[in-house]
Amino acid sequence: MTLKEYLLNCEDDELIKKLIYLDASLKSLHEHGYYVTYSLSDIIVNDDIIDLSSFENKVDLLKDGLDPDGDKHDILELATIGLFAYNEFTQFYYSKDIVVSITENLEQFLVKVPEELKDYYRNIFNGEIEYLNDYLIKRSKDKKDNISMTSKSTDVGKAFSHQESQGYANVLTLPVIFILLYFVCFIIYSLIKM
Repeated sequence: MTLKEYLLNCEDDELIKKLIYLDASLKSLHEHGYYVTYSLSDIIVNDDIIDLSSFENKVDLLKDGLDPDGDKHDILELATIGLFAYNEFTQFYYSKDIVVSITENLEQFLVKVPEELKDYYRNIFNGEIEYLNDYLIKRSKDKKDNISMTSKSTDVGKAFSHQESQGYANVLTLPVIFILLYFVCFIIYSLIKM
């Protein structure tokens, strides 16, 4: 079956996995100095595995100067394919006119796209070309950093972060003061009773 048929028959959670796999394959080709000149009808899927050998005749060397922006073109085309798949378009084709149309009507194309990918597609069609995998890694790291910073901004977060002992001292200060005050009051009370 062709990739187009395969993507149209995927559930959303499977679709994102397949797009991530395609993106990783694309990045690997780019890192080896190649770019892809393919159409979806040329990519074959066998038993849920994308047959990368179907790329063989559709790959050119970047080094030959055939297309210095071939990698960016490939990423943009794959993003277009992803949007078409999420919107269940039966006609997949790529052209500069399609990119312009998507860019002008992007929010309409994003309606069926999962929330975690909407900013990626916004970035891509606003000229910030990056691999989907790189975006997801950066997004995950940013989320982790935000959670870490939020937890360290409270006294309890500082206490448990083991990076700022001041937070730990602040958490213990009030209970220690109350316990000491209790003992002082108890001692004074005991002395008065004697």
